Amino acid sequence: MRLALACMLVLFLMSSCSNEKDAPAATSFTENDAIAKVIAEYNHNRFEFPSRAGKLDGLIRGGGPAPGLQIPGQFESFVKQTGDGSYTVTLAVYWSAQDFRTEADSPDATLHHEWEYDVSSSRARLVRESGDVSPDRIE
Repeated sequence: MRLALACMLVLFLMSSCSNEKDAPAATSFTENDAIAKVIAEYNHNRFEFPSRAGKLDGLIRGGGPAPGLQIPGQFESFVKQTGDGSYTVTLAVYWSAQDFRTEADSPDATLHHEWEYDVSSSRARLVRESGDVSPDRIE
């Protein structure tokens, strides 16, 4: 009986001390985690980006006298995996030039601005920003 109990204890200890590479990760960094990280670190409360890949309607908040600019728009989040646990997250905003434009823009256009980030579980870094002048740039 003691021998059987000792053997079971040894087997339990050996299985508990297995190589960490063989053990599954407790949590993995997902596409949705990458989007959420970018939104949390860079959003500045002027946008309503979806926390998952997709588009949402909302208001682009800009500067100016209170309550500031509030331009109807669409917010898009999309992501692609670029490596082991890292992603490229792109946030884009779209609005009608009838609501906000510069002199160079056609009043019939749909305008957009986007931000591209390199994201891993430990960091989110802006790598590119492009597009039309966004209403959030107005102070």
